[in-house]
Amino acid sequence: MATRRGALRLPMFLPVTTFGEKYPLDRLIRPYLPRLCQGILVSHHYAEFLDTDPGQHPGLPLFIDSGGFALLFEGASVTKAGGLFSITTFGGERISPEQVLDRQMRHAEIGATLDFPIPPSCEALDERTLRFDATLTNAEWALKNNRRGDLCLFASLQCWDAKTAREAARTYAKMNYQGRGFAGIAIGGMVPRLKDSEYVQSVIEAVRAEWSGAIHVFGVGSPTMVRNCLEWGADSTDSSSYVKYAADGRSLNPRLPRVPDEQLTPLGRMQLALRNLAHLIDPLNDHLPLSAIGRKVQIGNEACT
Repeated sequence: MATRRGALRLPMFLPVTTFGEKYPLDRLIRPYLPRLCQGILVSHHYAEFLDTDPGQHPGLPLFIDSGGFALLFEGASVTKAGGLFSITTFGGERISPEQVLDRQMRHAEIGATLDFPIPPSCEALDERTLRFDATLTNAEWALKNNRRGDLCLFASLQCWDAKTAREAARTYAKMNYQGRGFAGIAIGGMVPRLKDSEYVQSVIEAVRAEWSGAIHVFGVGSPTMVRNCLEWGADSTDSSSYVKYAADGRSLNPRLPRVPDEQLTPLGRMQLALRNLAHLIDPLNDHLPLSAIGRKVQIGNEACT
């Protein structure tokens, strides 16, 4: 996949980072990321800091997600205006498809369309259907309004079973505007379901049955589950697990013990986070390396091939 900051080889793992001052450990790690990984992912919320301080950009391909995760916070709701769907938080902040796409066009090499998560707790069929349809509507709008030919736009996919996953993937495969389709499909809503491997597998395989291009799965940072997702048909995943584990003194290698709190230092946490990241992407670790997955991928967006 070609981007304006270099080519990305699939399959791949994208470490999640943040910009701004909230997470000092992320700032310590960031200078090392260009040496270790092909690209990084940042949430729409933390990408806002690039508007005023673009120097925080580490200079490698950047994937800005949709910001849809905000809908999972208490008091957030789906709102509609002008035929498009947005998220309004409890505090009154509005996350709109226009806002998300504009920030992606300014800073990103890859972007995901604004979606609306359907967690297991969302049991009402009318609410599920609203979020499903709203996600498709926003994706189609973004495809038509992406004014940057080199922005690889991924259609975010939300579902509650394999049937709806396949329906969404089939719809995205047919979407085309002035000869351009989506660069890939990004499957969301998996984080609360990761313990249900049969569900995750069924959704990825359903999407793959309808879509020949790149498939990204949001929020997968367990080495075993990364391997599984690739085997089931995905091409990339992302997670902040490598740094969250390190902040707590833990390794992603289950054979290594937790570092006691009294022995943890900023430098120690940074080193542990980098080892965790290497554990996810290093071909010499004890999990199936990304390089061992040899599937060839057709990118839907011709500008990103």
